[in-house]
Amino acid sequence: MEQNVKKGNKVKIAIILVVIIICAILVFFLINKVDEKVLNKPEDKLKTYMAYICDEKYSEMYNMLTSEAKSNISEEDFIKRNKNIYSSIEANNIELSNITEETLDNREYKTFIYK
Repeated sequence: MEQNVKKGNKVKIAIILVVIIICAILVFFLINKVDEKVLNKPEDKLKTYMAYICDEKYSEMYNMLTSEAKSNISEEDFIKRNKNIYSSIEANNIELSNITEETLDNREYKTFIYK
């Protein structure tokens, strides 16, 4: 009978350890999910995209497009088009400011001023 009690205690301890490990894993993933949202803010992506213009990194710009946008233009055409646009207007040292959120037709938008 004493062995059954010892086995029962070992099982309870094992179950408690498993629950603690599962909770720790959940907390880890929740923290990383929050960090990912903070690190991948739309305005940071926009700043990166605009910096690529100044550095003439049109291929990197293309890689930031959504799959849907990529289906509308090839990388070669995108690069050629953007190179023509930004070189003809002599775009350099682009600065973003006043990035704000707006809601229009129940959709959120980010607005900004650049020069």
